[in-house]
This record gives sequence, structure tokens and C-alpha cells, in this order.
Amino acid sequence: MTSSRLISVSEKIIKPFSATPSPLRHYKLSLIDQLMSTMYIPIAFFYRRPLEHKIINKSSKLEVSQTLEKSLSKTLSSYYPFAGKLKDNLSIECNDMGAKFLNVELNCSMSEVVNLPDTGPEYLAFPKNLPWNSTSYYEGTNYFVVAQLSHFRCGGIAVSACLSHKIGDGCTEINFMNDWATIARSATSSNYAIIRLSTPQWIGASIFPPTYDDHSSAISRITPNTLPCITKRYVFSSSKLSALKKFMASDSGGVQNPTRNEVVTALLYKCANMATSRSSSGSGLFKPSALIQVVNLRPRLNPPLPNNSAGNLISSILIKSTDEEQMKVARIVQDLRKEKEQLNMKHDLVNQNGVVLSALEYLNDNMDVYCCSSLCNYQLYNVDFGWGKPERVVVTNGTINFFLLSDDKNGDGIEVLVSLGKEVMSEFNNNKELLEFASPVSN
Repeated sequence: MTSSRLISVSEKIIKPFSATPSPLRHYKLSLIDQLMSTMYIPIAFFYRRPLEHKIINKSSKLEVSQTLEKSLSKTLSSYYPFAGKLKDNLSIECNDMGAKFLNVELNCSMSEVVNLPDTGPEYLAFPKNLPWNSTSYYEGTNYFVVAQLSHFRCGGIAVSACLSHKIGDGCTEINFMNDWATIARSATSSNYAIIRLSTPQWIGASIFPPTYDDHSSAISRITPNTLPCITKRYVFSSSKLSALKKFMASDSGGVQNPTRNEVVTALLYKCANMATSRSSSGSGLFKPSALIQVVNLRPRLNPPLPNNSAGNLISSILIKSTDEEQMKVARIVQDLRKEKEQLNMKHDLVNQNGVVLSALEYLNDNMDVYCCSSLCNYQLYNVDFGWGKPERVVVTNGTINFFLLSDDKNGDGIEVLVSLGKEVMSEFNNNKELLEFASPVSN
């Protein structure tokens, strides 16, 4: 699916509905924000043709576009740092510069795009040429948010947004999309101009104060590797997840009541390690490796932070596997739980920044490193712009040795995007233990 399906593209700059007050025009980054790159986090929501659009014409498309533009403008008033400009990796000038909004018409049906297993750079639901798998801003224009409305030939609609990781994590982006959708649903209300949402809490810098150190080295170490890779999608159904939990419990030293995230992450890590060892670049022997799991800090801090706390409020845990015994699924889950417990204890300390900086230590090791992040339990399929719940939600990544988990549409299964090197992916995709529990999505 390439850009040859594009019929037309128009773009606008959407500014906040109301000007940002002077006291809020200087937004201080947190230490975690400072350590993040500017690469984008892409997410797309697909919807069937709105019921009121019995005829697909310019008028109906214009109505959808105007609704999204106005509601985005209103949303940016609450998320005012998103409409600003980065200054020296220390702060954001909240100057109401705005967000980029693309309006795209496609000469294909939604069904030709929505279930594609490869959501790489040519995926039509995301802005063309957007470097979401690199550290550059969109075409050098420094917009923190780039959104796209896609009109399909069948009347279906896709709404996507790409948020720079410099200003927010996955939780922040999902809250932003939910708030945008809430305002869009209310667009026909006479109270549209005075809609109020639960205001995002921009408190990251008060918890993780920024420093004036040079973070360029740390950023380069944290930024995911963007070497060429193959990305494939797998589905773990509810029944297969139950079977996987049962299988893990029968393993020596099985963990009690493992979560679905834990068992899926452990299996992916084990199978990726095996694939690396068996690939043409491997020796066929066990290869030591490490797994990094991204962790949401909001519920783990003392006291816990509300879910609408905005910005980057994430950390990571690390497990190292230096022998085959440590690569058993049950052992991996045990190690992950242990590290999470230790992370909870660390965040009871006064020096929160010390915890964040200590997480960089693992990056000095010379071994294969895999990274896992999860958007499960974030209710992605409840994002309703006024056309009902989405038919499908697509998240993506473009970084090698990366696993990205999200809920399936039913909410009880898990979809996974796996990105590995070409040779390693060939071995991974034929792993019998993986295929016993996961179903690959093919063209």
C-alpha cells in the first residue's frame, strides 16, 4: 500500500481555541522529558462510514473535517504545551504555534488498509514522510503533534495522531485522543464553546526536576535503534492466553496468577533470543541478552499520580539472561516481577531523579537488548469521535528488537507488533512454541 493511492492532500495549522495565558507560556521539561528523543508515537483509529452520511460527497467530508479541526483546536487549549516550540531541551515556549493537520483523500477502501500486517512508513493512515522512527521533527517544522484525517473510497474514516515523545508518553497521547474525541462528539451542542474536560496535570518537572547537564549522550543511548527491520503482527486470543498461562504454571517455579502482559512478554523475549541464536548471523548456541520493559510510573509513585498527569512519566526495568535456565518463560516472569517490586521500592525515595538516571546503567552492557512496551488496558477502542467505537486501532513502531503490545478489539486478547532484523524474523516467524499460542497476521 503506497502513496500512489493518494488522491489529494491538504494541510492546515490548527491553533489553540483560546490563547495560552502569560503565566503558562513557559513550560519546564522534566528530567524524563529531557532524556526522550523527539521521535513520534503514531496511533490511528478506523471508523465505518458515519450513519448520517448516506451519500459520500464533498459536503459530508467537509463536515467531518471541520468538526475535527474545531475540536482539535479546543483540545489544544488544555494541552497547550503540544502547540508550543522546544527550547534547548530545557523548556517549551507555549507560543500557540499549533499542530499540523492533514486532510487526505484515498482511492481505496478501508478494508484494503485496516488489516495490513505491515504498518511501516508507507502506511496510508499516517502522515506521509513523517519520521516516526527517527529523531527528526516533521519536515523540520518542529510541530509536536501531526494529525491526519483519511477519507476512504467506501466512506470509512481514519483519524491518526503522532505525538513527539519529547512532550509525552503513550498514556498522555491516549488521554489527548480521548479528550479530542469527547469534544468532537459534543460539537453539535449549543454549549460547544464552554466544554470543559478534566484538565491535564503538567506536574512532571515538580517530581523529576530537570538538570542543566548535557543529556545528548544519554538520549542517544535511550533512543531505540532504527536499523532496518521487519515488522510483523501477531494475535494472542483469549483462549490462547489462558493456555499460555497454564503452560507457564506447569513450568518449574511457575509464578502464581501471571498477567497476560507478563506471559506474552516472556514468550516473545524467549523466542526472539532463540531466533537470534539460530539465524545465519548467530552461532546456534545460546546468546546472552537483556529485556527492557517500559513501566508507567503514575500508579507506582508514592503517592500515586492521577491518570491525567501529562508528559513523560515512565521508567524501565531490566532483566539479563546469561544462561538458558534464565530464558524459561516462568523464570522471565519471575525476574520481571522482582524488578517491578524493586522499582516500587526505589520510588519511595526522595531522590526521584537518581532512580531515572540509574536506569541507564544497563545500556553499557555489550549484549543483544530487546525492548517491550504495552498499551494494554488503556481502552483504545473506546475513543469515539461521534461515529461509534473504532473498527480497528493501529499502533506501530519502527525500531529493531521491539515488542509493542495492545488490546484486541474484544479487550481480552492481545495484538503484538514485533520488529526484528530480517534474518532473525525469518527464524522467529517459524518458532513452533510461538505459533502454538500466537496467530500471525498475513496479507
